[in-house]
Amino acid sequence: MARIGVESYWLDAGWFEGGWPTGVGSWVPKASAFPRGLKPIGDSARKKGMGFVLWFEPERVNPASRIAKEHPECVLRTGAGDGLFNLGDPAARQWLTDFVSRCVSDWGITVFRQDFNIAPLRFWQAADAPDRQGIAENRYIEGLYTMWDELRRRHPKLTIDNCSSGG
Repeated sequence: MARIGVESYWLDAGWFEGGWPTGVGSWVPKASAFPRGLKPIGDSARKKGMGFVLWFEPERVNPASRIAKEHPECVLRTGAGDGLFNLGDPAARQWLTDFVSRCVSDWGITVFRQDFNIAPLRFWQAADAPDRQGIAENRYIEGLYTMWDELRRRHPKLTIDNCSSGG
């Protein structure tokens, strides 16, 4: 691929436990597909002079995922179905920032592709009292940008590619 001008190896949705979309929130490589994890992919891309793009959807949390089970306090819910990772909570945001940063370092990610396939408004509205609508949304967006700023501070050459439901 590098010989024909491909700049980066891109690994899209479904690389994690549970697959896409039911595994969102389980950011651990599928052992059946990646028995040695994702580091060999990042290493191989780098050796060929290429970058490594890895797709994440860190804001959406499926009820069966690791985050939902191991860190339910980090998830905003409005009933059954997917939840929203609460980037407006400084402790939750710090946990996710540290987790993604380790993935970048350990796996050799050069482009962090962040997708977002969930409508967040209902979660934000449910998190606020009627006379405080908009507070959760504001804190959430501040948390998102704080996470990106911190990822760029820790990994100055990291590119953040943001998309939403495919664009």
